[in-house]
Order: sequence, then structure tokens, then C-alpha cells
Amino acid sequence: TLALERPRSPEDYEGVLRRVSTATEQMSRRVDDLLLLAQAEIGLVPPPADLIELDGLAFDCCEFMRSRASVLQRSLELERVASVEVIGSEALLTEALVELIENALRHGDPGSPVRVSAYRDGDRACLEVSSAGAPLGDGPVVRQPRADGTSGGLGLAIVEWIATFHGGELERRHAAGRNRFSLRWPAANG
Repeated sequence: TLALERPRSPEDYEGVLRRVSTATEQMSRRVDDLLLLAQAEIGLVPPPADLIELDGLAFDCCEFMRSRASVLQRSLELERVASVEVIGSEALLTEALVELIENALRHGDPGSPVRVSAYRDGDRACLEVSSAGAPLGDGPVVRQPRADGTSGGLGLAIVEWIATFHGGELERRHAAGRNRFSLRWPAANG
């Protein structure tokens, strides 16, 4: 309603519409995340049984998030991508990677690209998103309680749950000025 209180230029309206669009996308994702958690809580999420090409998943998620990166005036690129097939839930792994990209776009250094990787590391499959920024620490992702006693980071909670659902974990590390969030789970044989 503030945008309607006084006359504005077309550019001002365009900026307002971009912010409204961004907020709408975020709210829609949060509703989807909550629905996913509710379905998982009552056992409606099927076991991870899809054969997934990680390189294709990384490419598709980057393409999906390109317009979001553009709205935030950020760049998004593939970094380390290998042709690896894994068993998992394609829908859940897509959700996890999109959430990690969104997190990096919003919280990383705006002057540096967000980089996405998908590869095999020994006996583990890995989806990784990195962005420049102040060190967040290393090790498992632990959400810090807020002043009101609730746990922040619903998006990371979803990714953490997806990692656990696949028998893996969500890890965070800082190296060479970049924060790296890695979803790691047992890779398929071969």
C-alpha cells in the first residue's frame, strides 16, 4: 500500500513489483517446506528409490534459480560437476539443492558468485553450494535458537531432514574465504 500513497515513476513501480514477487516466491517456498515436513511426519514421503544423475540435477536447479539470482543481482555458476548416478528421492534432493542455493543467494557476499557442485567423494554423493562471506564455522549445521526460543533457519532444517532421510548429513565448512554447505549421503555402488 505504501507504493500507492504517492505518484511514482514506472521504475519505482517496477522495483516494488520485484520486491513483492520475491516475497511471494519466498512465502510459497516456506508453505511448500512446511507441507513437506508435515507429510514426512505422517509417513507420506516415499522411500528414496529414484535413480538420479547428480550433474543433471545440479544443472536443472541452477537453471531454475537463475531468475531468482538475477532479481537479487547475483551470479550463479556450476563449479565441480561430475557424472554420478545415485539412488534417492529426486524431489527431495531438488528441494534441498534449491534451498541451499536460495540461502547462499540471500546471505553470501553479493560481489561473489554462488557456486554449485555435484560429485562423488569416495563412497559419498555430494551436493554442495558455496558463497563468499564471513566464516560461519565448520562441522554439522546446528541452528542457533532465536531470542524468542524458536530455532531459526526453516530452510536449513528441511535440508538437514532430507540429508537424514537419505542416511547422510548436512555439513558446513569455511575455506579460502567461502562458506560451503554440503549435503552428503551414501552413494550407490559403482
